[in-house]
Amino acid sequence: MSVLCTPADCHYLGECTQPNFPPQIVFSPDNGQTIIAIDEINQQAYQTISFSPTGRETSYVMKHFPYAIPDSLQSKYYVQLLVDFPSNNCMYGTYWKYGGNTFNSFPSSAQNEDYWYANVTCQTDSGGIYPCEEIYYNKNTDIPLRSTRVTRRGWNVLQVTTNYKIILVGKPDNKYFDSIPRNWFVACRDVMLGLLYYPQTSKMSLHQSEKVEIWLITPPHRINNNDTVRIQWKSTECDECFTLSLEELSFNSENFQEKQTLTITRVKDGPKTTLIPIFYGQCVQPCFPPQIVFSPDNGQTIYAIDEINQRACEAFAVNLSLRETSYVMEHFPYAIPDSLQSKYYVQLLVDSPPRVYYWYANVTCQTDSGGIYPCEEIYYNKNTDIPLRFVQVIRLGWDVVQVTTSYKVI
Repeated sequence: MSVLCTPADCHYLGECTQPNFPPQIVFSPDNGQTIIAIDEINQQAYQTISFSPTGRETSYVMKHFPYAIPDSLQSKYYVQLLVDFPSNNCMYGTYWKYGGNTFNSFPSSAQNEDYWYANVTCQTDSGGIYPCEEIYYNKNTDIPLRSTRVTRRGWNVLQVTTNYKIILVGKPDNKYFDSIPRNWFVACRDVMLGLLYYPQTSKMSLHQSEKVEIWLITPPHRINNNDTVRIQWKSTECDECFTLSLEELSFNSENFQEKQTLTITRVKDGPKTTLIPIFYGQCVQPCFPPQIVFSPDNGQTIYAIDEINQRACEAFAVNLSLRETSYVMEHFPYAIPDSLQSKYYVQLLVDSPPRVYYWYANVTCQTDSGGIYPCEEIYYNKNTDIPLRFVQVIRLGWDVVQVTTSYKVI
């Protein structure tokens, strides 16, 4: 199934079609846990996934996205917005000629018949040979009834059936799209913004110099008719160990892809150092001081950011008695000496009052449903190194899914 368009289609903004379903439809592929609303005629789509009675992830994609700043990229091109509830964490991406989104919450495409099947067969563990994918429709309509797919689930290869619950054939109710946050443009992270540089790391001896090319992925946001961003640098270790050929770089919507060269020279021996960009002007990321404590939701969530010392903390009040606290930093305290965790960035999540300890890789992976998760997670019994379960994003057959393995400790 295709919803409006895929990221590859949207880079140059051709009008996208929805071949397997009616042009306007609301349906669920999992008996109400996920609801998808498609409006091909008005080039917009909606999806919400309920993870718990109070938690859900909602995605929107459309052209001419509401509440965008006039004359911005987001007011002209397709935008996909993802919002988590109740935390209200959100991010968005824009599809245009310099690139597409880095995440996609909506399914991908196939063909259209009363009965459609892939012209490739797959074999299950039981020995059955089936079309790898099939879709069944109501007779003489484009209304889907169910689909089947041969896929891997855990250790097994089997045929899985998905039944579609059709909620509405026709224009989706405005309520689906009226839930778009009015402040999404300034409150949500633009995943397409940021710095590119080459090389990413360099090893320099005393009095040796290295040249680093720096440019932006997309233009800075234009705010108050100004789209210039100035970038300076802060060293995490030993400010006096290096000199820079340029104290400041400047980018705008005209030169954002022009590579500027920064020459770094080591003038004093010292430890490994990270140069942190400090942005001034119309920010390439949300405009925050390098050191700040703030709340985006009247105190339910508290963030403490210390960019200079490369650490951050988030405390989220789940309810009156339970909160989740996350920490991320390099050289995490109390790590075993010479372990990976003593050398690299670590993110730690702790429940209070304690439920379990939790560790996850500081790299995210995306599933076919559009969810973005740590690639690996391990949950432990409180105050022990005894694992309870392991969660991993992996490919099973045709699908990229999040799989949980529960441990029975003997």
